[in-house]
Amino acid sequence: MGYNLPKNFAESELLTNPIRDNIINDGVQTILRFIMCSRNFINKNENTLFYCEKCNILDDYHFYLQFLNNILIKNLNGFIINSDHIYLYNNINHNSISRTQNHKFSEDYKIIKNYINKFEDLEDVIGKEWNLDKIKYYELTPVFDENLEIICNQNGTYSINKDNLTIKKNYKYLIDFANNLSLQYYNICIKNIENDLFNQNGNKEKCFKLCLFLINNKIYDRKLFIYMAICYYYNNDDINTIKYIEKSEYMVNKYPVLIDFYNNYKK
Repeated sequence: MGYNLPKNFAESELLTNPIRDNIINDGVQTILRFIMCSRNFINKNENTLFYCEKCNILDDYHFYLQFLNNILIKNLNGFIINSDHIYLYNNINHNSISRTQNHKFSEDYKIIKNYINKFEDLEDVIGKEWNLDKIKYYELTPVFDENLEIICNQNGTYSINKDNLTIKKNYKYLIDFANNLSLQYYNICIKNIENDLFNQNGNKEKCFKLCLFLINNKIYDRKLFIYMAICYYYNNDDINTIKYIEKSEYMVNKYPVLIDFYNNYKK
C-alpha cells in the first residue's frame, strides 16, 4: 500500500521540474490533493481552469501547477499538510482509474507537455531546481496516540500494514469519518432526486443527470436503481427501464405502473 513520506514536503523525491524534465519519457505524478479553500481563493480564480478536462487520469496535475501559481505568483495564502493518516486508498482500489486506464498515461503526458509552458514563470520564483520550500508545510498529528507501524521501503516510500485498517484507532476513525460523510452526501442526493422526481414542478432532467452521476461513480443501492428506472420510463427508454427495474429487485413493488410495464414487456 503506497504511503507518502512523513517528512518535509519540499524534500520529496517526486518534486521534479516538469518544465525541464522529459515528461514524455519519464512521466509525472500528481503530488497534491485539493482539500479546502477560502472564498477569497474562489473569487480570485473565478475564470481559472484548475483541472485539465482533456486528460484521462492526470487531470489534477494541472491543479497542482495552478496551486503553485496562486501561492507563488499571485501571492495568495496557502499551505500543504502531510497526507499520512488521511490518504489510505492508494493501491487498495483495483477499479481505480489509474489501474483500469493505465495505458492512457502516455497520452496524458503529451497533454501536460502541451500546456506546461503556461507555468514557466514559476521558475522565476523557485528556480530550475524546483525548490518548493517557500510553501508552508504543516505536519498534522494523528487523532489517537498509537504506533502505526510504518515500514520504510527500499525505494524511499513507506508502507502500512493493511490489517491495521481494522485494528488501529486512527484508521478506524478515518474510515468511519469517510463513511459517514459519504452517507450524508448520498442522502442529500437522494432527497434532491425525490424532490425533482415526485413533485409536479420538479426538474426531471436534473434528477436524471444526478442519478447517472451517482451510478457512474458506483454510488448506488436498490432505491437509486428504481429511481433510475423511473427516469428512463419518463424518457421512453424501455430497455434501460427494464434493466434498472431488474437491478432494483423488490423495490419495483412500490410502483404499480412499473410492475404493469414490466409484466407487459416480458410478454
